[in-house]
Amino acid sequence: MTAMSEPADDDAPRRRTGGRSARVRSAVLQATIAQLLEVGYDRLSVHEVAAAAGVAPTTVYRRWPTRAELILAALQELSAVAIEVPDTGTLEGDLRSLIRSIAATVGQPALRPVQRSIAALPDDVAGEYRRSFWADRLDRTSAVVERAIARGELPEGTEPSHVLELLIAPIWFRLIISDTPLDDDALDRWVRAAIAAA
Repeated sequence: MTAMSEPADDDAPRRRTGGRSARVRSAVLQATIAQLLEVGYDRLSVHEVAAAAGVAPTTVYRRWPTRAELILAALQELSAVAIEVPDTGTLEGDLRSLIRSIAATVGQPALRPVQRSIAALPDDVAGEYRRSFWADRLDRTSAVVERAIARGELPEGTEPSHVLELLIAPIWFRLIISDTPLDDDALDRWVRAAIAAA
């Protein structure tokens, strides 16, 4: 892409949606995700991202003025993947299915350095991303607890966020703090503990 063609990228969002600007944005964010997985947060290069996406570095910087903003946008794209909320007919079955799905997604070894980097970013850089990420995840999965209440498996007034935080927190402790592998026995223990504590 030449410098002469870049202004069209900036004008595109004002003229239409889903056009060239959307394709450029998608290409840049996908290239950023690929770089994060390949070289990690610290070694990510905006120039290499731009080259992989087929755009000039100035095109990237116009949309995301800092490397941190670019990385956060890519992570938002990655975390926007829909969560399949299980409905097995029992709370234990739903929580087992849910925790395995989460572990399979976030437990990829290549993602661990990225997750630690984002956890360490100051609140003024990544705080809103972290808060919106968890709010979205809790909102999407609260149906598991609400159905359990309706079936009489949990008492009325049980707070969905309480159950889901108890379920999910050990995963993130292992990924970010202890760097311990996730295994099926541990996942099953955390399911039982979350139900017992509810």
